[in-house]
Formats: sequence, structure tokens, C-alpha cells
Amino acid sequence: MLILDENGVELAGKNADAVRPIASLTKLMTAVVLLDSGLDFSQTVTYTPKKHYAYKNYMHIKQGEVFRVTDLWFGMITGSLNVETRMLVDAVGIPEKTFVDKMNIKASVLGLEHTKFFNVTGLSADLTGGKLENVSTAREIAMLFQEALKYPEIAGALSLPAYRFEEVVDKDKKKGHYFHHTNKLMQEALPYRVVASKTGYTEEAGACFVMLTTSRAGNHVIVSLGDPNYAQRFSEPKRLAEWALMRKWVAAAGR
Repeated sequence: MLILDENGVELAGKNADAVRPIASLTKLMTAVVLLDSGLDFSQTVTYTPKKHYAYKNYMHIKQGEVFRVTDLWFGMITGSLNVETRMLVDAVGIPEKTFVDKMNIKASVLGLEHTKFFNVTGLSADLTGGKLENVSTAREIAMLFQEALKYPEIAGALSLPAYRFEEVVDKDKKKGHYFHHTNKLMQEALPYRVVASKTGYTEEAGACFVMLTTSRAGNHVIVSLGDPNYAQRFSEPKRLAEWALMRKWVAAAGR
């Protein structure tokens, strides 16, 4: 767990340098490398199960259906969808293994010494045919998140509460799709605004979460990794955001 203020000062932290699996927080780096690799948002991609299938195919995409890259982008970041992530990697014409290498090179360039990637989705190793989990630390996830927010395309998708689109080519008469952001706090009335956020969960990683909030107390980056309580996965980040706000109020009252 970690909370930083708008100047990058650590306000509170616990096990912030512990190396843990990061589940779909992986997609922050996938998105960065996609943009660095020249992702063309005017493209379309045809779903091919042999190349693109990933657990789970939440949108029930059928073979031969065609999607705009723009819609796949929001599917990956806002909806945290896995099939869509693999389709985007295919869209830049880089083999997935090579793409993962590029993710690790980018992590090294950013100084993320404990961050390692083995797949593009963040799924568990047993669901990707791999042997190792993608890992990082709360401190390095905060660094990666702040880097990702420098890209307007990523910041915009991380801030969107919901998204609706239609397939370019439909095969099962289910052309339309709609999904909410995976951060349920974005559906609540809060004393602060969630500017951007990303969630993740696997059994190995537990619940993973990063968000940027803004309020009269300023901006705060909050990271939570390894929460075993999936049902209450938003409780601790919410509590930290409220604590940061209350801390500012108390300080102001004492002046």
C-alpha cells in the first residue's frame, strides 16, 4: 500500500517495496508500449481465436468479427478485457514474445528495477501457458501509473466511467457492447474526484488497484496490491483517499 501527494511525497505506506503479482495493472505498460510502437487508431482488427483468445472472452467475440482499434483500446483500459488486449498487440504487428521484451525494456528505462513482465494481459501464468507471474511493487506501480498518465490516450481511457460501441462486422447479431470501468468507486458520490484508475485481480495477485484523485486537498496517487478480500477490494483505497482529505482539513484548521 502507498499514498503519494501531488509532489510525489509519500504520506503513508506499508510494504511498498514488496514484490507482488500485479494482475491487470500490467495493461498500463501494455498501453504505453502500444503507443510507443505506433498503434494506429484508424485500423480495424479481425478476431481470430487461435491468435487472440484469452481467459475470459467476456464480450463473447466470435471468429471473423471485426473491431475498431479505438474500441479495443477502451476495452483493454477501461474494461480491463484480455482478448481485446491481445488483438491490440497483434495490430502493431509485433509478436507477443517480442512485445513483452519491449515491455521489460521500457520498465528498465523507467527505472522499475523490480517490475518484470511475462505476458501482455496480467493473467495468471497457468492461464497464459507461462511459468511466471508479472510482478512489481506498489512504489514502482505508482511510477508506472504516473508515466502512463503522460499519454493523453491512456489518461482519457483510465478516466472514463463507461463505454459503448458497435462491431464493424458482426457474426452473431450482437453488434453492440457496453461496459463500466472496473473501478466501482467511479459509480459512487465521493468527496473527491477519481481522475484516473486501473484495477486488477487474479487469485495469485489478489486485488490490485491504482488511482489518482483530486480534491481541495490536492492530488493523490493511491496504490494497493495483494488485497485477499475481493469483495472489499475498494475499501482500503477509499479509506486512504478519505484520510488524505481529512488530513488536509485538520492541518488547515490547526493554522
